[in-house]
Amino acid sequence: MTTYTEIFGNATVPPSGFAYRAVALTADVTLAWPDNSTGTDLVASIMGVTPTGGAWTITLPPADEVSTGRDVLLRNLGAISFSIVDSASGAVTTVAAGEAKYIYITDNSTAAGTWAVFTYGTGTSAVDAATLAGYGLAVDGTTLESNLEVTEVSGVRTISASDRAMFLVHQGGANDWVVPDASGLGNGFWCAINNAGTGTLTLTGVAASNTIDESTTKQLQPGESCFLGCGGGSDWFTIGYGRSVDFEFTQLSVDVTAGGAMSITSAQAANKLW
Repeated sequence: MTTYTEIFGNATVPPSGFAYRAVALTADVTLAWPDNSTGTDLVASIMGVTPTGGAWTITLPPADEVSTGRDVLLRNLGAISFSIVDSASGAVTTVAAGEAKYIYITDNSTAAGTWAVFTYGTGTSAVDAATLAGYGLAVDGTTLESNLEVTEVSGVRTISASDRAMFLVHQGGANDWVVPDASGLGNGFWCAINNAGTGTLTLTGVAASNTIDESTTKQLQPGESCFLGCGGGSDWFTIGYGRSVDFEFTQLSVDVTAGGAMSITSAQAANKLW
């Protein structure tokens, strides 16, 4: 390919707006925008990629360095697939042998950004797994697999729609979590909750009409856990509620050697063991 050299600094000037690049992909590559970078690993409008020797990954440049609508067409000219990830290593798509993927930015508010993917015809119809992955799903190459992501929480939390299929782990002392209105989330929402803290975790519905296992609140003691789900009405339910085998109790010791009738106070009566 003909190249051009800048008079000042001898940096390479991409010809024709850096419209095409042929890439021999023999290792993982991190691309940069030609607008503000120099070198060989620059984004071109059309890139013919020939991967050899391994399952390599191409990392896209930061989305927040350019405007929305910035695009690139990647065509796999080799015999093995390669992966495309954003600048935060999040899966964008996989380009199989013979495929061509058109990728463009729809949200550049973060470095990772949001990338839309369009697959050009390759003889048969294909679905891009990365565009289908929602809550509770992860991309494994060209397929989807179930995913139970663990999130540790210290402090107050209001469970939301984005917590679907999440594994929420409570840390710290006694705390209160708010459970959203079941009717707003719809039938089928669920999440897993584990109290790995040192105090009681109390779940309370944000709507007065909501109940959790037919009660206004649900308490998880340290070491207890459950799956929390709703049926789309006003009620929440738990399954697999695990009771802790360790618990504290108080003991009442009273001298009865004198015999005869005796009375105990309500505080004494509250002891678990006499």
